[in-house]
Amino acid sequence: MKYTMIGACLIFILSITSWALKPDDPALVGLWLCDEGKGDVVKDTSGNKNDGKFVGSFDWIDGKFGKAVLAKSSGSIDVPDSDSILSIKDELTVAAWFRIDADSDTGIRKNGAYLLEDQSSSEPVKDGWSCRIWTSQGITPGFYGKTELKQGEWYHIAGTYDGKNVEMYINGEPESKKGALNSGGAAWKPQWGGPIQPGST
Repeated sequence: MKYTMIGACLIFILSITSWALKPDDPALVGLWLCDEGKGDVVKDTSGNKNDGKFVGSFDWIDGKFGKAVLAKSSGSIDVPDSDSILSIKDELTVAAWFRIDADSDTGIRKNGAYLLEDQSSSEPVKDGWSCRIWTSQGITPGFYGKTELKQGEWYHIAGTYDGKNVEMYINGEPESKKGALNSGGAAWKPQWGGPIQPGST
C-alpha cells in the first residue's frame, strides 16, 4: 500500500525566465492548493476552472501548508482537458510539494504529454524522481534524477522544459548538477526538442 501526500500543486506555461508568477498571470494554467479539507474535488484557483476530481481512495489531512491530499492506494485526481491545458505546447513548468511515505510510482502525469513522478523500484534510482516530456520527437529518454529522497519528509519538486532543455529541481536545487540519467540508468544530456504533445486525459 502506498501513501502519498500532495500539498500545493502548480502547473503553468513558462513564458518568462522567472519563478515568480502572480495569481492572475496569463501564463498560469492551473493552481491546486489542496486546502478544501472535504469533498472529492480539488479546486483550481488559477481562474481557469481546471478542477480535479478524486478517482480512488483519498483523504484530507494536515499538510506542509494548511491541508493536503493523502492517496491511500491506487487512484488519481483527474483534471479534464481544457483550452488552457491544451495550450501547453512550447514550454512547461510542473511543480508540487510531495511527501512519499512508502515505495510508490506516483506524481503528476498527463499521459502522452508530460510526467513528474517518483521512480519505481524498476527504474534507475529507487526513491529518486523523474521528469519526462512527450514531444513531436517522441518521449525524452530521461530525465531520471540521482537524488534519493527520504520517505516521510516533504520536498518541493519541479520539472521544466523550455523547448530544448529538460530540468528537474529538488527543493530548488537543479538535479542536472548531479547528472541526469536515461531510462536504462546511463548518463543522459537533458536536451530534447519539439512541441509538447497534447496527450490524453
